[in-house]
Amino acid sequence: MHVVNRAFQTGHQASERQINRLLRAMYHLFKDVPARRAQYIDATGKSVFPSKFCEIRWTQNTSARKRALDVFDDVIQFVKTVKLPKLTSVDTIKDAVSDPLTKAKLASFVTITQLLEGFLTAFQSNASMAPYLYDDLQEVVKSLMRRCVKPEVIEKAATAAQLMKIDLDDSKNLLS
Repeated sequence: MHVVNRAFQTGHQASERQINRLLRAMYHLFKDVPARRAQYIDATGKSVFPSKFCEIRWTQNTSARKRALDVFDDVIQFVKTVKLPKLTSVDTIKDAVSDPLTKAKLASFVTITQLLEGFLTAFQSNASMAPYLYDDLQEVVKSLMRRCVKPEVIEKAATAAQLMKIDLDDSKNLLS
């Protein structure tokens, strides 16, 4: 399970999306600052705040990611309208605002973590789950590849070994 999480985190870091940093910044902007929470409620009319996010809590983070997606627009409105002190969390959020695809990246991150959470939860058991690992892991890889690889290319790969040999650098194999 640790290997799947590490692979996910490595892929996330390689994509340079900085979503983990954004999720932590959104939470820490309001953590232990009741006055800022009151300002947020006044500025947005909402009383739902970002949830705590921790990179290593594999199966507990999906709800924090969903919450961040739900409140993203409100946090952005708050940061733009309220005078805030110079904070790393504010700078991180402002950097995210400058990227017009941040919300789409966050939504993509949420859907991928939902897929992985199901896999990780199923295999966190005292029962012997090893006989099911191969098929389930192959399905996870296929599900992820369906997001960017043409269906006919995936269908040609009958085995996991063939699936892993698909050239992801060849644009003929990728969806537009």
